[in-house]
Amino acid sequence: MRKKRVINWMVILSILLTGCKQKKDTLQTLLPPLVKAEHIMYEYPDSALHILQEMQMPASSDKLQKATWALLLTQAKYKNYIEEVEDSTLINIAYNYFMQQEDAQRRAMVLYYKGILCKKAGKTEEAQKLYLAAIEEVEKLEDYQLAHLIYVELGEFYVFRELYEDAFKNFEKALHYAELANNDKYICSSYIFLARAISALNQMNTSIEYYQKAILLAEKIKDNYLCSGAMNELAGIYTNIKDYQSALKYAQKALQINETDEIESLGQNFLGLGEIYYYLAIPDSAYYYFNKALYSSSIYTVRAAYQGLYYVSRDNHEYEKISVYCDQLLNYQDSIQTL
Repeated sequence: MRKKRVINWMVILSILLTGCKQKKDTLQTLLPPLVKAEHIMYEYPDSALHILQEMQMPASSDKLQKATWALLLTQAKYKNYIEEVEDSTLINIAYNYFMQQEDAQRRAMVLYYKGILCKKAGKTEEAQKLYLAAIEEVEKLEDYQLAHLIYVELGEFYVFRELYEDAFKNFEKALHYAELANNDKYICSSYIFLARAISALNQMNTSIEYYQKAILLAEKIKDNYLCSGAMNELAGIYTNIKDYQSALKYAQKALQINETDEIESLGQNFLGLGEIYYYLAIPDSAYYYFNKALYSSSIYTVRAAYQGLYYVSRDNHEYEKISVYCDQLLNYQDSIQTL
């Protein structure tokens, strides 16, 4: 009830403020549910989605309302991790309308979300072009949150292409806009993106610094998801540079958070601990955690866990287990190659 009162008061204030603007096609011309959904989109995306799904689809004759509805519904679905076949149709409705208008904010949004859908469809080159076009539009604005999101997507595109210097530059821009937006979660995630990119350039000390910044901020804002993720990845960096005691410290901290909050990264956490104990020559603990990692929903994690079990059994000269784990490893490797 309290949440609804807060949302309604925010919407009333938003309508009063937007009503003072005289710019063509601004929020005061939109249907009230669209105004409400857009205003709460970043903070309450689930509520925004509910509003948009409950309202009647605007008539095709009212192009502004329908295009805005299609764009916001695409945005809300993405923020709620919902993917449906008709999403490309929705974004095309918005794209075809707003790309003919002079509204840079809407153009940036449709280019960004169309780029995301192209990426999901495997059209990576087209996605890159859309992200670059979105940046041209968003640089005209003071929509710092949207600018952050666009630069993150472009950075991840360069990571996919293994162009890590380009990725790092875009993640730096993402951090810049996150700071301008004063959005701690975006700042924290930017540190993690930067840490990943710079580690791929083999600058491990700098990567560690970014991960530590992310952990400190995540602890400050009490975001256990970001905190445990950064700790797990930092443990991986320490494992790579053979500082196994530091790796163990962060992996254990991450596991403590994960088990408390039931976050869905336990499989990767167990795998990391198995690897650390293996390198520390503590085979019983390595075996224990590799076995726990087998229950992961990720086929890649399970494959890596079987590989770890194979190494442990090989070192212990457990030949029957070697055969079993080798067979499972090959089965999962074949499954991954067919994906």
